[in-house]
Amino acid sequence: AIQATLAGDVLSGLEYGKSGLAIRAFAPVKANGEIIGTLQIGVNDSFMQLLQDMLPFTQLQFLAADSTAAQDPAAFEQAKAGEPARVLLEEQRLLECYLPFVDPTGEDILGVLQLTQNINLTQSIKDNMILAGGIILLLVAIGGVIVSTLFARSLSKPIVKTANTLQTLR
Repeated sequence: AIQATLAGDVLSGLEYGKSGLAIRAFAPVKANGEIIGTLQIGVNDSFMQLLQDMLPFTQLQFLAADSTAAQDPAAFEQAKAGEPARVLLEEQRLLECYLPFVDPTGEDILGVLQLTQNINLTQSIKDNMILAGGIILLLVAIGGVIVSTLFARSLSKPIVKTANTLQTLR
């Protein structure tokens, strides 16, 4: 990243270094049109804790490229190859996302960011909505049968009464 910045590029991104996971930005410092150095600004891994605090039921974990701790090795390998992966674990009601973690130059994949979200609450809400929809549909159907029966009776009573009157006149 420093070499690219010395060549004039402005870079930003996530980086894993001696101080852990960090958001870093690099910019060239110029004097009289000549690059004389770099300015580097970073935020330490406290932003991961902030993200976890903001996203309840979510766990973030950085997995180094040589890690064996991934719960889904195939998704981990896909992310290491540069493609994000998503895995739905329905039995545990978890959604796992694996995101490639590149250096600020965007050239090297340093590892994988694993995001695991407990979707139990979301699934419960979905299940309750389906149940409520089914109950509403059933009530509407029952209401339709009752209304159509009452309507049919209101139509048939005068006809039956007229038929009975005509029969007594014979």
